Amino acid sequence: MPLFVPQWSIFPTVSRLPTGTGITLGGVMAMLLPFPLVRAQHPEVGFGTSYDKEHMTPFYYSGTLFFVVSLLAVAAVIVLFIFKRDRGRFLGRVIKDNAWLFLALAAFILALGDKGVLWAIQSKLPFLNKFRMPFKFLIFVNLFTIMAGGVIIERCIRLSPNQKFLRLFLAMLVICAVLYNVSISTASFYSYADRPGDLQLPGQMHDFIGGKTSGSPMRILSLVPERSPRPDYIFSLCHNLPSIFGVYAFGGYDPIIGSSAYFAKAKENLSSYPLEAAKAYAIQWVIVEDRVEEGDVLDPANAQLADFFLAHSVRRLDVSGFVVLELDKARPLAYAKENPRKAMPVYFRSDGMDIDVSGVHDSGGSIIINTLWWPGLRIIDGQQQLRYETDFWGRVVVDVPPQTSIIRFQYLPPWKEGFLAGASCLLCAVALYFLTKRLFGCVPV
Repeated sequence: MPLFVPQWSIFPTVSRLPTGTGITLGGVMAMLLPFPLVRAQHPEVGFGTSYDKEHMTPFYYSGTLFFVVSLLAVAAVIVLFIFKRDRGRFLGRVIKDNAWLFLALAAFILALGDKGVLWAIQSKLPFLNKFRMPFKFLIFVNLFTIMAGGVIIERCIRLSPNQKFLRLFLAMLVICAVLYNVSISTASFYSYADRPGDLQLPGQMHDFIGGKTSGSPMRILSLVPERSPRPDYIFSLCHNLPSIFGVYAFGGYDPIIGSSAYFAKAKENLSSYPLEAAKAYAIQWVIVEDRVEEGDVLDPANAQLADFFLAHSVRRLDVSGFVVLELDKARPLAYAKENPRKAMPVYFRSDGMDIDVSGVHDSGGSIIINTLWWPGLRIIDGQQQLRYETDFWGRVVVDVPPQTSIIRFQYLPPWKEGFLAGASCLLCAVALYFLTKRLFGCVPV
């Protein structure tokens, strides 16, 4: 909850349309039998390479036994429900004793995507329509079928005089099946075979942007494919550039932030006014791929931007697998509004950054902080909180009082509300436990 509440303040502005087709009949068969008895492809056609098309069975498989037992149990419930006279009472008793089974069934129907009823209903509901890919419910299908199948198998074993033998035999059967499935699971078609502690930027690239990533750093924009089988792909990932190599980047890894209204507007500006937006957002370098290879998954909009910046860069560096471009006249991360070429020193902190305005604004004035506005931001001069606004590019503009030396730019998420929400949920769960135990003589699952 402490993390959910800050994200929830952003989530309503996120544009996420339900996509994907869900698992197919081949995927269902892959849940029953391992490779090579079944050759299944990924539920999303665009995922993976040509090699992956018939080698994705391990993605579905969880040991056969639990899925088969759960499938037979669902069939038995349907048949008995048809022929029972007191159907309501029968169904209530079955749900009470087999909650995992019905959760598995619900997750399975959702994983079917457009072929199931629940996904179509969910896609029309507020908040729930933010879920995009139905195949991601597959993990819950496997989890709940294992739980449901395990409970049913245990009940059956208790009726046998050879309980110890049956438990050992079935356990070994499942372990062997899962170990076989794990042994044939191939690595992702692109691999992060790196050790962040030992990883360094290629020498030429380090020299190309070296000396400009501290004090008054500039940003780098990565327009490489979202997925690629290239061995040097690790050096061009937008989230690796700041987190591992210390190069500040435009964009990041979190899909919620990347899809928010604030960042979407910045990306729209970058597409509509490439040079002007790159200058406004302190983008001094751009990384593009040098050629398209099989397995590359590149956003068409990024491909157009890459072609544009290739034609408008002032310098370029060819590195193995990609090209680093340098743009001209990018704005600093912090500067006086009337003097955009003079950078103010910036000192990053865990909760934001300090900006040294001494000697620049002795008489006060407006400062551009080259960061997008975000809920929870505040700017402090000593103990005084400063008012700020945003400009056309969505950057923060603040009026600094005279004789100010340091202003602090902070992000303060609503931790208090988050912990209160978490504590409330915990109390509700405890109350539900005792209430259910008192009313029904059992605990909720």
